[in-house]
Amino acid sequence: MFNANTATVGDAGARLTTFSDNVVFSKPFAADDVRWLLQSLATTQLGLAARGFWMRGAVTVGSLHHDEHIVFGPALNRAYELESKFAIYPRILLDTETLEPPANTDFIAVEAEDAFIDPFTPRFWDRIQAEHPVQQEVMDQFNELTGATIPNAEEKLSGGFVLSSVANRLSLELTTTAVPAVWTKLSWLFSRVVGSLGGQVTADMLPKSPKLSAARD
Repeated sequence: MFNANTATVGDAGARLTTFSDNVVFSKPFAADDVRWLLQSLATTQLGLAARGFWMRGAVTVGSLHHDEHIVFGPALNRAYELESKFAIYPRILLDTETLEPPANTDFIAVEAEDAFIDPFTPRFWDRIQAEHPVQQEVMDQFNELTGATIPNAEEKLSGGFVLSSVANRLSLELTTTAVPAVWTKLSWLFSRVVGSLGGQVTADMLPKSPKLSAARD
């Protein structure tokens, strides 16, 4: 388990706990913080996807006890319910019963009854990179905390290039997975990413692993 408090997270009252492949982030609710918090999640989701990690989760508002030893409460239960039963695909659902999605953003999608973070558009990446270039000291701190050795590249990458890379990673997994549930989840994201690039290729057009075909038969 990894825990981080105000000093490392960088916000008064905020806490971060990881266990297994789960991450719990909490902070005292402030309406003025909602937009930047969701944008930060969008940036994290897209950054992880560019490295081949598919993120699923939920954001809610409610009562929670979160310290360096334990995290529990109705808000955690609700977030887990949304993530495990309703998110389904690699996306971060917003609990619209407790949280009003910010209007006029380029990182939130509303479809049917679902509102979720959607950073998979070239314009989102291009805007974030222009407004918030990564500073070397931030990258140094990240590398020190995680043990990674990610350089801070001077040149900027276009949103189209980054999303093409995400689509390529998805297509590789879609053509090699033997698990039907995994294929279904990744095919949803593949369609969104390719569609945002103006493409018309769908996951059904990609070759499938023989083991997947056998499993579906």
